[in-house]
Amino acid sequence: MFVGREKELHFLEFHFTKIGRWWNKTDEIDIMAVDQKRGSFLLGECKYKNSPLDLSDLRELQRKFTPGRENSRVWHWLFSRSGFTDRVREAASAQDVRLVTVEELAE
Repeated sequence: MFVGREKELHFLEFHFTKIGRWWNKTDEIDIMAVDQKRGSFLLGECKYKNSPLDLSDLRELQRKFTPGRENSRVWHWLFSRSGFTDRVREAASAQDVRLVTVEELAE
């Protein structure tokens, strides 16, 4: 999604200036994109397992990072080789969560 595919950028509601991995002493996030003012964040988790991503995977990503500012905005993107359970699909539709399949990446 972030490798020069201009048609996909309409999914983002902010312009990121930094992107990479994030970690602290106990947690790691596969993808973090942040704007220049550090007020908007995109957090991404990539799973290459044989079972669909579940709601617990989303909750774990959401638990890992809390922005320092009260008025910050955070989007969550989940990338999965094996798809998503109905539970995580329902949660994603009610929140700022984007579910991305391997097939979408190949387009």
